[in-house]
Amino acid sequence: MSVKVEGLSKILFFDIETACLVEDYSKLSSRLQKEWGKRANRFVKIHEYPLSEEEIAAFYNEKAAIFAEFSRVICISMGILSQSVPGRWELRIQSLSGKAEKDLLKDYLDLLNGYYFDRYRHRLCGHNIREFDVPFLCRRYLANGLPLPRIIQVMGQKSWQIGHFYDTLEMWKFGDYKHYTSLDLLCAVFGIPSPKRTLSGDQVNAFFWQNRLSDIVHYCEADLEATVKLFLKICSLDIGDDMRVVKVPKSIEEEE
Repeated sequence: MSVKVEGLSKILFFDIETACLVEDYSKLSSRLQKEWGKRANRFVKIHEYPLSEEEIAAFYNEKAAIFAEFSRVICISMGILSQSVPGRWELRIQSLSGKAEKDLLKDYLDLLNGYYFDRYRHRLCGHNIREFDVPFLCRRYLANGLPLPRIIQVMGQKSWQIGHFYDTLEMWKFGDYKHYTSLDLLCAVFGIPSPKRTLSGDQVNAFFWQNRLSDIVHYCEADLEATVKLFLKICSLDIGDDMRVVKVPKSIEEEE
């Protein structure tokens, strides 16, 4: 995969954060509780005995946020690279966030269809977006009764047919399908400051239900900035050291 400097402005970098659909397992409908029990038992691979109701409930708070059927999108951070003056690169970051998932997804839909809609001209980039972010978004769009943004309409397509995604995890795999490397580890390898300095992924759900959405937005934006710098390192594009980062005013729902 060859990425040229002149193509950087056509890439939309993005990252999402997710949280459980409801605050507590007991607030799920009886139908979803039953289905979560099945999912939990399969996930932990308990064969000798099924999980107790208490274990299933605890597992919901720990892991439900990674399953689109039991969780929601709470933040989407986006970034674009541009040159304000020749040779001077700028990363502009903006975030959409809030408890009203459907409104958040609508805003992202309008942005993608308005500016990043042509898979022959535009690219999306993130870390592990092929296996997590894009499939998660598609499932939540449909669950909310919304159409899919055109650029992530990949239903039924094979991975080799989807050439408009730059996934830093896939790029680092070099064809090794068994190898998973976290963003934080790759940042350590390349000397990029860790995005996990104030918050880690396993704390996001708790922060959301504590109405600490602004902390989650800062965390998501730090992940995004680290992903951009990682992408530039992997592509051997030497523009990151002097790159200016600009935070565009966010659309954050007021915390209650």
